[in-house]
Amino acid sequence: MRRITPLSLCCTLLVATLWAHAESVTPETARALAASTEQTLVELNSVVVDQYFHQGQFEQCVTILNRVIELNPIGTDAYSTITWLLWSTGRSQEAIPYNARMVANNPTDPDAYFQVGVFYVRLKNDEEAVKWLAKAVELGLPSPQRHMYGLALTRLGRNAEALAFWQRVLADDPKDAIARREIDRLNAKLTPAPTDDKVK
Repeated sequence: MRRITPLSLCCTLLVATLWAHAESVTPETARALAASTEQTLVELNSVVVDQYFHQGQFEQCVTILNRVIELNPIGTDAYSTITWLLWSTGRSQEAIPYNARMVANNPTDPDAYFQVGVFYVRLKNDEEAVKWLAKAVELGLPSPQRHMYGLALTRLGRNAEALAFWQRVLADDPKDAIARREIDRLNAKLTPAPTDDKVK
């Protein structure tokens, strides 16, 4: 069900007023116009963020992205951009609540869990990253994003799990060159070294 935000309510009321005074506006047209108006305002905020980013005004970016989240809490772009900005300016702890809100507002979106996993990969915390990436994969995260899960498993030395994962990826897409490469690497690691019968 679509979440009602202050912006969506204002847009709906605005368009409802138009609808009440214009017989040519149907209910379907009114709903579409309200959604379009809300999306336009969110996009305008995003354009302003881009301008501030290129000026190096990262704190202003965070402020505007917070407004975007208030306008539309569904989706991952605003949250993940904030967490990247906070991480890149040495404020990773401040990013953690944004990760929690992103997942809470997008509980069935694999990208939400993927973005949290990426955050922990940046922190070089593969143990935590794997937990989030596993959930993203479970929810249907596609390649190439899901490759990050297999790579994190390998970095943790969980080679048998990584091999099983890459084999599933290759079964889904026999042309996946990265999956084939990782399977070859892991098979080389997991194959016992040959023994020399002459050595007693």
